[in-house]
Amino acid sequence: MGQGGRPQDALLLSFTVEYKEDTKISSTIYLLACFTQYSVIIFLHDGIEWINRVCRMEPFAGVGDVVVCGVEHCYVVGNLKETGILLIECQQSINGVSGADAAPLPVLHVALKLSVEGKDVIGLPDLWRGRYVQLRVEGAQTRLLMPVEQLEERAILTAIAKSSVSEFQAQTPVVIISIYSARVCPFLAELFIGQRVLLFAVAFGISLVLRQWLIRLGVLGEDYLLRVKRQAALDYGLFVMSGVGVAMYNLYAYDFPTGSGLKVIVGALTLGFYTAIDLGLETERTINTEISKTERDINVSGDFVKLTTKIIMIATLSMFFMMIVIFLIISRNHNLFSSEGDILNQSFTRKVLIEIIFVILVFIVENINLIVSHSKNLSLFFESENKVLLAVANGDLTQRVAVSTNDEFGVIATYSNKMIEKLRQRTEELQKTRDVTILSLAGLAETRDNDTGIHILRTQRYVRALAMCLRHNPKFSDYLVDEVIEILYKSAPLHDIGKVGIRDAILLKPGKLTNEEFQEMKMHTVYGRDALLNAAKTLGSNSFLDIAAEIAYCHHEKWDGSGYPEGLVGERIHVPGRLMALADVYDALITKRVYKDAFSHEVAREIILKGRGSHFDPDVVDAFLVIEHEFVAIADEFKDEL
Repeated sequence: MGQGGRPQDALLLSFTVEYKEDTKISSTIYLLACFTQYSVIIFLHDGIEWINRVCRMEPFAGVGDVVVCGVEHCYVVGNLKETGILLIECQQSINGVSGADAAPLPVLHVALKLSVEGKDVIGLPDLWRGRYVQLRVEGAQTRLLMPVEQLEERAILTAIAKSSVSEFQAQTPVVIISIYSARVCPFLAELFIGQRVLLFAVAFGISLVLRQWLIRLGVLGEDYLLRVKRQAALDYGLFVMSGVGVAMYNLYAYDFPTGSGLKVIVGALTLGFYTAIDLGLETERTINTEISKTERDINVSGDFVKLTTKIIMIATLSMFFMMIVIFLIISRNHNLFSSEGDILNQSFTRKVLIEIIFVILVFIVENINLIVSHSKNLSLFFESENKVLLAVANGDLTQRVAVSTNDEFGVIATYSNKMIEKLRQRTEELQKTRDVTILSLAGLAETRDNDTGIHILRTQRYVRALAMCLRHNPKFSDYLVDEVIEILYKSAPLHDIGKVGIRDAILLKPGKLTNEEFQEMKMHTVYGRDALLNAAKTLGSNSFLDIAAEIAYCHHEKWDGSGYPEGLVGERIHVPGRLMALADVYDALITKRVYKDAFSHEVAREIILKGRGSHFDPDVVDAFLVIEHEFVAIADEFKDEL
């Protein structure tokens, strides 16, 4: 025995129990004892249940540091029925020396509840009738650092740690509440950890099956706004129901007291609180995905709980549940603390602190899980919001943010969508105004010469058809994207806008122009470009005005450099000018003018083929041959009015 009253490492002693009337109990009793100089801390376990009755025992022969001596006074500190731990302090005499002069040596006095064929052999009624049970040590001593049930729990947790992540997530609530129940209730601690896990696994398994069945029946409904609330209520209710079911089973199957059941229900309320919130957050993510596909937004109202309030409520409830659980742990062991046994207190304090640390770690993990789950929701929202805003900044006003929650983020998403819709409407109004203005200006220019207004409708469609075909050509694919093709279509009518600067005598002259007159006519390309560039200076440079200026300036340039106004050669001619060159010539060929009759498509086709590589870009001519049927259809649809 160590001196100075320091506790020794725990000893696990194996006993058989012999009733005084020669009735032998075959089960083995495990006694875990921590010895000090003045007292003995006893943990009893019979492989089935913790001892919950108290009776007197005779002392037995010494074991190791345990010395048998006569007992003058012996009394129990603590209630074994509630704590599962029996503490005996005693004063003893040796060789006739007693009282203060006696050497203080520890004596084991333990209490057992024994059953034979389902009947109590020793119970409370027999306590003072002189009936005793004698313990006899059999087998070697084994040094341990923790009670038997903690070893079992460590084995269970080790096995789970080696399993897959999904299995761990599914088993975690069952294992946690199984361990928790033994920490706060001595009656549940009577059961093996495997029995507790099985008991809770069955209860929660039934709830899981019931949950899936209720969800298939549509208990959550179609309303996105109510689905999350119903989901959380359903999961929390099933968790509590499982706890109540376990409590009722223990009450009738094991005759556990009501207090034991209430402690189980507290555990179910605590774990259910975290689980319901976590599953509710997961449901929000699922709803967000559905809304992104279906565009069935939640109708956000001003009647919602603010995010700051939610955080305060969750933090408060989390602290409340943690305090309740810690209180239950301390209350189970409160009789082990004594103001007179400081050394003894150190031993029990260490045990209780370990259990409290375990509880705190569980709460920390649960709170971190909620933080991570909520962070996923926030990331989903911010990624969607940023993606949409980036698309809008790049000119795509068809995007929208999914409104999947009735909270501040739902409000942000709603106003973002309203802002985008307003921008889209304003942009469409501006585009319509621009298109009408372009057609009006182009029509005004057309009225100055012998062309009709239908000419601009045909040529802009020719240009678009050529661009759509050429976009599949590697030489043009990078340039002819959807946005550019749309601008080409809208700006093509302005190709002859410069004619407003040419004198009527030249524009309306029925005969051939003189060289001087033709030189002046050539200037309409320069006038058109300059007018559009001046507009760009006022309105700011943009792709529409740039492309319109290129069309106006280059549509009379020729591939071999014989065109005007600059005589550009080959690819120095901008793509919009090359497209408009063929479209303008084709329409001029098939249209009746004051100085010629209209040519057929076949004749116009032959003339264009002859101009391949000289007048026109060969690739543009090849595209024309591929889609010439579209040219014919356009010309037939938009005929000049007779």
